[in-house]
Amino acid sequence: MNIFVAFLARVFLLAALGYLLVCLYVFIRQRAMLYHPQAVSEAQMTQWAHEAEMSRWLDEIGKPLGWMTGGDEDEIPVVIFQGNAGNALDRLALIERLRTAGARGRVHVADYPGYGSAPGSPTQRSLVKTAQRALDALPRSGVVVGESLGTGVAAQGVASRPEKVRGIILITPFESMISAAAHHYPWLPVRLLLLDRFDSAAALGTFPGPVASFLKDKPSGRIPPAWSHPGGGRPGWWPLNPRPCPNHSGSSSRP
Repeated sequence: MNIFVAFLARVFLLAALGYLLVCLYVFIRQRAMLYHPQAVSEAQMTQWAHEAEMSRWLDEIGKPLGWMTGGDEDEIPVVIFQGNAGNALDRLALIERLRTAGARGRVHVADYPGYGSAPGSPTQRSLVKTAQRALDALPRSGVVVGESLGTGVAAQGVASRPEKVRGIILITPFESMISAAAHHYPWLPVRLLLLDRFDSAAALGTFPGPVASFLKDKPSGRIPPAWSHPGGGRPGWWPLNPRPCPNHSGSSSRP
């Protein structure tokens, strides 16, 4: 009997040690699991932008913010925060859909740190700082569009710069990164492990403007109830009439 108890205790300890090692691995690797940037040279990005009839978007001191289209400067500007993969110039299909939906002003796509030719590394802090700089650089209040991870970036940016935003379009949003991670990894203590939490529901809780949301597939527990149907959110406006996104990170049409 004592041998059996000792055996069970040893199995339990080994299992507990294995679980702790898995948690440690996930904690160390979590940002590599969350962010999937495509690093590209500035020369290549510039070439792709030229082919797409886009140009560098710069702030008032000439520091790069991302890329922008042409458009009527007197119309409402749009700024896009992309999903977790690729680079800013992968969003050409989304830009086309925004044009079809009636966007006549300039469309801007923010560069995340570590994506494309942008320096730095992606974290919640660096991405939110990017969003704040992008909103500060708009010539007037505009429409914010977020895709997947970018809905979390957009929400945090809007929370700190609500006066710069007329309305928000969220494509495959999530309530918070904690809820999204818990959905995919229910066996992990994500509340203890997660560094970048992107609490969108809390960030947008006091935003007074309209919010429209569009989902890739049927609603799940990761989506706030108020956003849980296509065109939903606080009264839907400027409908995007989207086709299903090819993947959770959003749309891409660049060769």
